[in-house]
Amino acid sequence: MHRLTSPLVLLALCALLPATASAQEPDKAPDSAPASAPASAPASAPASAPASAPEGHGTHHHGVDPHAANPHGVNPHAANPHAANPHAGNPHAGMGGEIEGLSSIEIDAALMKGAVEGLEGPQAITAVDMQVDVRYLADDARQGRGVGTEGLELSAQYIAKRFKDAGLEPAGDDGTFFQNFDITVGAELEGAKKQALTLAGRKAAFAKAWRPFAFSTAGQAQAEVVFVGYGISAPELGYDDYEGLDVKGKIVLMMRHEPGRTDADSPFNGTEPSRYSELRYKAHVARKNGAVAMIVVNDPASYAKPSRKDPDSLYAFKDSSDAGLLAVHMTYKGASKLIKSGLGLDLPTLQGRIDKDHKPASKATGKEAALTVGITRGTATVRNVVAVLKPSSGDFDTTVRRQGALVVGAHYDHLGKGDSSSRRPGSDAVHNGADDNASGTSMMMELAQALAAHRDKLQRPIYFVAFTAEEVGLRGSQHFVDNPPVPTEKIAAMINFDMIGRLRDDTITVGGLGTAREFPALIDTAAQGTGLTISPRRDGFGPSDHASFYGRQIPVMYFFTGVHDLYHTPDDDIDTLNFDGLEKIGALALRVVSHLAMAPQRPFYTLADSVVAGDKGGTGSRSYGKTYLGTVPSFDDTGGKGVKLQGVRHGSPAQRAGIQAGDIIIGMGDAQIKDLYDFTYALRDHKPGDVVKIRVMRQGKPVEVTATLEGRKE
Repeated sequence: MHRLTSPLVLLALCALLPATASAQEPDKAPDSAPASAPASAPASAPASAPASAPEGHGTHHHGVDPHAANPHGVNPHAANPHAANPHAGNPHAGMGGEIEGLSSIEIDAALMKGAVEGLEGPQAITAVDMQVDVRYLADDARQGRGVGTEGLELSAQYIAKRFKDAGLEPAGDDGTFFQNFDITVGAELEGAKKQALTLAGRKAAFAKAWRPFAFSTAGQAQAEVVFVGYGISAPELGYDDYEGLDVKGKIVLMMRHEPGRTDADSPFNGTEPSRYSELRYKAHVARKNGAVAMIVVNDPASYAKPSRKDPDSLYAFKDSSDAGLLAVHMTYKGASKLIKSGLGLDLPTLQGRIDKDHKPASKATGKEAALTVGITRGTATVRNVVAVLKPSSGDFDTTVRRQGALVVGAHYDHLGKGDSSSRRPGSDAVHNGADDNASGTSMMMELAQALAAHRDKLQRPIYFVAFTAEEVGLRGSQHFVDNPPVPTEKIAAMINFDMIGRLRDDTITVGGLGTAREFPALIDTAAQGTGLTISPRRDGFGPSDHASFYGRQIPVMYFFTGVHDLYHTPDDDIDTLNFDGLEKIGALALRVVSHLAMAPQRPFYTLADSVVAGDKGGTGSRSYGKTYLGTVPSFDDTGGKGVKLQGVRHGSPAQRAGIQAGDIIIGMGDAQIKDLYDFTYALRDHKPGDVVKIRVMRQGKPVEVTATLEGRKE
């Protein structure tokens, strides 16, 4: 699932997307940073590249645990968010309007039986077959299927070959299985000659004593150094390192972590790291206060001998989006003498005072630092893998015009060696992503193979799509709906599989049930005899690729077996998956997809009400806060010029304020919004009931609206 952009630690995505009422439901986002290529007989496949996260999987799901909950949204389903009839002009809607419950119509069980006859026994989708797919995709040789890796390209080639062998036709660019597009890739550190740091005229050794963070901007700064303790502004906890200081145009020096890191009674979440300790958040606060650069030093209590708790090492340089200021990291050993002799600061004494009294000890040093950072960010070509299964009879164009087309999808990319979305940000190990999302990709391919032999029963074509760049902000699915093989109004429904390999207690979350009138009864009927219990979710938004389709007024259904401790870690390997459970899910999925492909009528689109659940509350590093706005980001790359929205949630504060799909949020309260990180942090800095000014760009013109924020439901 999706994390945060430049990632997504996926901290932001969860904050931006709408939340559902289940603790099992995903979200994706970042701690510092939110966030490809294909396969087939056709030769000609360029390599790819990577990166990035949000208010709401991430993303996918979004460091921070992007799966903790989902957050936001005006009515993304109406050209006029205030229109009385949200279905007016909607090609998916009939005359019925919104459904009120989860069982508004009945599904003909005999019809479903006829649809799957010949498909189910012997078992069409087996644990053994899926093991073969997952073993290939989640092997170390695939390099974690990170954007820009050869392993992702090999995975794409594997998927395309599976499509071809199953008898599907290519539906990508120029008669190939591949749909290509460019994205901004992660940061690359330039050579030592492009890096320099001096404190009061004393030079620090690059790569040994210091190194830029990947979220640093590139450039130079020379200014007075101001010591700001831990670099935290938390007035709600009675602590603010910036209180009474003027740091505008200056360089701020701060320690890692937060006050009382080993104090169980610390207001900063006890001994667990709170959101205030996140490096990217500290950068946001520094920029908000006007600093041009920040220097983060490993604090003596954690990194100095003899009390050292952590290795005195530098933070790994991982892909990340630009935070808008120069930002570098120093070891305690490399910094302590320079700071004491050059700036006159005794860090052990200052830290001891702060930790004991929980009071800031910030001060201007009267000394200057000079900083040069060389980082390059480029673009790379990535690719969705797209195939179509056509009905065996009838004119294709006529069939699509009358019956529409079905889309079945799953994202095949993952995190490579972790990047900033990893929940083990210091790790350089391959993140194989067996559950996220080799499991869903395997299911999508097995469905294609199972249905290919029964094209004579199809009422409409099925597009099978392996999306890339989901982990960096649903970029693949967004490109697909922007460049669809058939008009989006002809897409009857989209079915998404993301993280379905860890079935527990035979219970699977099936979401999007409020987006089509038939869906609740369809899933109830399909589940009969499978041994599965359905945990239903109505919402059509969320931190995975189905959100891109729901934002275009397309009914969606997604399958998900829940978040777990191995999510976005190197330990998400094949031996942790429940393949017997996957076989059960396969039976359910086959019934659902075959019915939607073979039923005479296409689903009747409905606008789902959003149930806004709390994430985890508190101040922990996996918390997205308790404040709800209701926006749904599009993840379009705005080049650091705001957060573009694909929609707003029905009945949300954003809708009531007049925020619209297509708006680009550039400010919230006194915070400038450059990206999803800024938006997430700005939202977390407010509380339910706050009345805030929100600045957006709408069709190239600035617009200011006022929103009254709400709280998430527990």
